[in-house]
Amino acid sequence: VTVVRSDLCKRWSAGEPLKAVRNDTGLYVWLHADGREQPHAEHMAVRHAAGDLRAAYELACHLRDGEGIEADLREALRWMARAAGVREPGDAPATASPEGLPAAMCELSKMLRWDTAGLGADAALGRAWLLHAIAHGGADDAATQAQLGYMLCEGEGGERDLEGGVRHYELAAEKNNTMALYNLGLAHKLGEPGEPDLARAIGYFRRGHEAGDTAATMQLGRTLCLHAEALAEQGHGEAEVNVLYAEALYARQKVAEDSTQREQGWACYELGWMRFRGQGAPEDAAAAERWLLTGAALDDCEENLESQRACMEVLAQTFYGDPDSPLFDEDKAREWTQRLLALPATTPDAPA
Repeated sequence: VTVVRSDLCKRWSAGEPLKAVRNDTGLYVWLHADGREQPHAEHMAVRHAAGDLRAAYELACHLRDGEGIEADLREALRWMARAAGVREPGDAPATASPEGLPAAMCELSKMLRWDTAGLGADAALGRAWLLHAIAHGGADDAATQAQLGYMLCEGEGGERDLEGGVRHYELAAEKNNTMALYNLGLAHKLGEPGEPDLARAIGYFRRGHEAGDTAATMQLGRTLCLHAEALAEQGHGEAEVNVLYAEALYARQKVAEDSTQREQGWACYELGWMRFRGQGAPEDAAAAERWLLTGAALDDCEENLESQRACMEVLAQTFYGDPDSPLFDEDKAREWTQRLLALPATTPDAPA
């Protein structure tokens, strides 16, 4: 209460209104010293008319996200265009005011590419806005560099340019942008451009994992296993190979233990195989069984179905159905085969 009173006094003494949230609606309003209650959109529009592009950017974000105001994606797109320095979303970047905000240019690019307002996607204009942002004050923004890297690498909105895209990813990765770290890891894993470099890919995935990116953690585990297999084929020592498997086991377990992650099912599946084969830890059929049972028992939502199917297949056919398995059990094999058949059909989505 003391802070609110102090802020009211300070702002009203300076002739400025104070932003508040209505208890009954949760919407933003602006309180004036004369008792007026001004709607949020009206106040921000007045500030924009006075030359405040930051007000246009904030209003666009609020309209897009439904924060403190009713969501309106078409109005959000229009206000984002104004924050970028043009009057309408379809205007070319070359016509933008020099005061346009680079952050708004990046957000406008995404809204145009993803057609968030339902007006039709325009990838070419989206790419042009990213190039304009980088040339007009946005070169230090990691998100802008990463988005442009993606568009160039994927050939979205123009010709494909792998080398150029990787350069922009590298600039974003210098600031630990997780999108750039993940995609650089994939590029080096797949050899785009150049030859595959698993060690370098692991370095990028490891940095993404340390930054909290679960997708990078999953790819770290998979790529470490690929690297371990390659080193084993090349005759490297067992100790060197096991270090990689142990790190992969740790990475997958981090995801498998977190029920909030959509990759949890695949992490359980991959952990089951690693424990069954003795990769990264001694062979332990019971531990392998526990991980597969966890993956098979996840909620039957669509994103879990394929990992559930994979776990059930291994349980039914290999763990319980193979006479050479230490867990061989014909009754359990029949039970899991029936459960497997009861799953709804979906499009395969196995891990890469």
